[in-house]
Amino acid sequence: MNQAHKDAPQPEEHGELKCYGYKGRKSPKVSLLRSTRKLYAQSLGKSLDWDSALKSVIDDSWVEPQPPRAKELRDATDIRDLPHPGVACLSKRSRGALLRRFANPPNRRWVDARRYLALVEDMIVAKLPMSRSLWSSAIHLAGRASGRVIKADLVRSIGIWQQMEHVGGIKADSVVFTILFDIAIKAGQFTVADRLLEEMAKRNISFGRSGKVSKMYYYGMLHDADGIHRMFDEFVSSGEIVDTVVLNCLLVSFLRAGEVKTAEELYRRMIHGQKLEEPSHSFGPSYASGLIDYRAKSKQVNRVLQLSQALKDRLPDHHRVLQEAFPMVPDTRTFHIFLSYHAYQTGSLESFMSILKDMETIYTIPPRGMIYLLLFDGFAHHGRKKKAWTAERLQETWRAYLAVLYESKARFAERFPTSGKLIWQNPLESHAPGDSRTHTRTPGDLYTPLPSSESNQNDHVEDHARTETPREETERYANNRMVETEEDVDMDALFDSSTRSRQSEHDYLAVLERQVENGVFLGRRMIIIILRAFGACCGPKAVMEVWLRMESIWQPQKRKALDVLAVKEELERQIHRRRY
Repeated sequence: MNQAHKDAPQPEEHGELKCYGYKGRKSPKVSLLRSTRKLYAQSLGKSLDWDSALKSVIDDSWVEPQPPRAKELRDATDIRDLPHPGVACLSKRSRGALLRRFANPPNRRWVDARRYLALVEDMIVAKLPMSRSLWSSAIHLAGRASGRVIKADLVRSIGIWQQMEHVGGIKADSVVFTILFDIAIKAGQFTVADRLLEEMAKRNISFGRSGKVSKMYYYGMLHDADGIHRMFDEFVSSGEIVDTVVLNCLLVSFLRAGEVKTAEELYRRMIHGQKLEEPSHSFGPSYASGLIDYRAKSKQVNRVLQLSQALKDRLPDHHRVLQEAFPMVPDTRTFHIFLSYHAYQTGSLESFMSILKDMETIYTIPPRGMIYLLLFDGFAHHGRKKKAWTAERLQETWRAYLAVLYESKARFAERFPTSGKLIWQNPLESHAPGDSRTHTRTPGDLYTPLPSSESNQNDHVEDHARTETPREETERYANNRMVETEEDVDMDALFDSSTRSRQSEHDYLAVLERQVENGVFLGRRMIIIILRAFGACCGPKAVMEVWLRMESIWQPQKRKALDVLAVKEELERQIHRRRY
């Protein structure tokens, strides 16, 4: 961080910030106020009066909600024991706490959406009012919680929108239309998306920051490169700050529109910018290996930058300095976009390897779970169809994957987050000398730090294990773990919450830290992809061999019946797959 930012005056607390909801969480407005204050103090520093910029975008009329009483929160947890609809038996404050808790699940899964939508249905049956933000959460979860968005998800979301307006008596705002528009274009229902734009025009509603970004993606889906350029120009001229999230949307939109050269040129400029720019604040690109962390940070930055649009007209110098604080640099999502593009579309293993090389210049240990999933999927799509995706390379990738799989299991087995090694070995170049690297974790590591050539040299001198060749070290690490019995190995425990109640809060946080720190695990989706990869590149014998290895790790007898059935059906398909 630059000296000017280090010496920047610390923001003052404007009044007492109250707890919100549950477990000491702050209200969204308190969180937004703090984030905006922090970004302005770090970015504007001493050169400009950051406090005046803060006051120009924050409304003084903001009123923070009082925290619910502890007894009311305890009452809310007993809703399943209450007669239907249970929410009618709770106080207004308890209902609010309960709804807010379920409206923002940490994982956007369909099971989480069903729980919240059931509460919404109970509120409708009980004829109890809900705020627009709670309705918006219901619309979002109904359409985006089931993975790939399909027409049925859009129909469900529109149904909740109609209930909000006709039953709840609350008119949609730009946030609601942004959610619906995003769901419509991701479901491929462009006629519905156009109707939503027409409805917004009738109501004199315009998109906010997120909606403008969605329109860029919309033109990409329509293969309209001119529309993408036009929308981006409108985005900039409206005073919006361009950050890495916006650039990532441009990358995806250009690729979908067939403007591959434009997307690749933008990517090269982002990689070049990474080499030149130092992060001047803590709101820069996210290099988190966990999706939950990435989403949380992106959401936080987006809310702050949406407020900052007003600076262009009110304080143009502040706006210019703030934009300069967000250089053209990549983040984890940037690399995911191009790795996915080459794994699914081009089938160019050489280009895939080139992206991995770029990642190795930024990460000490790249996000391994993401890389292996896309790599195995690439073998499943292009095995025996394109020359580079060979059975030999698949076997090398499989051996490298097993090494990091067992290393992740070993780290999870630690009771406390002590120092240890994270292994990175490029799975596509495991035969080359000097291609492996390790990173010594220190207690408290959460994000993957940026590389340091000096620290790598010190590791080489101090770490006796590095005297082995990279391949020998990886194979030794894997082979030492292979002798473990089925009872010793449970990789799904990496993301299992069943033991949380038996641990103190400190222990739980320590386990959570390891869960999100670049771990690799074996689950239903990864098993199916690996089976497809070996089915495409090898024969039935290799498929069965790899399945027996995964079976001893995954332990089907401990898994859900539906997951086991899906895996067994895929195994059957790949064993009897016709070879051409």
